[in-house]
Order: sequence, then structure tokens, then C-alpha cells
Amino acid sequence: MSGTAKSIGVCICVVAWLTAGCDRWSANPRNEVQEANFIEGNNFRIQGQTNRAIQSFERALHVNPSSAQAHMAVADLYFGTGDYTSAAYHYSRYGRLVAERGGKPDASIQSSIEGCELQLAVKYSDKLG
Repeated sequence: MSGTAKSIGVCICVVAWLTAGCDRWSANPRNEVQEANFIEGNNFRIQGQTNRAIQSFERALHVNPSSAQAHMAVADLYFGTGDYTSAAYHYSRYGRLVAERGGKPDASIQSSIEGCELQLAVKYSDKLG
């Protein structure tokens, strides 16, 4: 095999390797809930340690920004703490990720986003008025 052919073969292998791992999570969403930070976040949530749960879910999203389940979990926690801006963002991101995967987001997602918007409207109208 010539040097050029070897180089081309190596390039093809590298490109195949890189593209195969680009979104390892979307092929199997069940992997999302097996990520260590996600598991830790769930454990903290169950124990009522909301701030620590949020931190763990945010770390899970740092590892895998396409984790729909982590977006949903952290959105619920942010809503519970009154951080409606963050909650709305994560609910919206969850819905987009589910739709991108060919699924249909739960109908309650839109009402959750609307609930965040309503809470923000009330919060800021009180400050203005």
C-alpha cells in the first residue's frame, strides 16, 4: 500500500470515528438517565436538596446538552424555586429536543411554558405598578 493510500485510509477512519460519536445520546435517550450527574440529580431531588439537584442536572447538561430528560428535570426544579426564566428555557429546550427526535412532546410542556410566562408577567407587573 502506498503512503498516499494509507493516509487516505487513516483520514477516512478518523472522519468515521468522529462523526459516529457526534451525538451518542440521541440514538438512545435511555442513556440520558444513566449519566452519573443525572442519577445524582435525581437522588438529590428525592432527598429534597433542590439546589444540589439543580447543580447536578446542570452538570449533566454540560456533559450532554441534548439530554431532554435533564432539561425537563431541571426545568421542574427551577419552576419550584421561582426561577421562571430558567424553567421556561429548559421546558422549551426539552420540547425542541423531543420534536427533533421525531417524538411528540407532552401537551403539558406548552402549559408549563405558559405558566412560566404568566408568573414572570405577574412578577414584573408588581414591580412596575
